[in-house]
Amino acid sequence: MRIWGTRHYRVEGQTSAQTPGAAPPVQFGSGGSGPCQPSIGSPGFSVTDTRVLYDVASGAEVRRTSHTATYGPRPTILC
Repeated sequence: MRIWGTRHYRVEGQTSAQTPGAAPPVQFGSGGSGPCQPSIGSPGFSVTDTRVLYDVASGAEVRRTSHTATYGPRPTILC
């Protein structure tokens, strides 16, 4: 099946560099969820994704929307 239509916008996506977040917390032992497996953990970070719409006819920017996602740290586990 094909849908016919007129293209009105060109869409581009941009992703920012990661911004450092919280340091990983230290956890001693497995926390009661089975045998202890040590882990070095990883810090949290934030990243911003931006979507830009351009008018196909003129090439002018029509709209720019951004969304920032923040990811939490993974704990350092010491056994």
